[in-house]
Amino acid sequence: GIVMQINNAFDQVRSSFSVFITNWTTITQLRSIYKRLKEFEKNISYKS
Repeated sequence: GIVMQINNAFDQVRSSFSVFITNWTTITQLRSIYKRLKEFEKNISYKS
């Protein structure tokens, strides 16, 4: 019934969050790399 649907919805939300939690280190590393590359690109454009 409705309780099972609510339980399934919470399980899906929990599963979605667990993807972010288990991959948080990788996500932050990729963001850091992206920021450094953007800064590098900006510096190259500035000097040209």
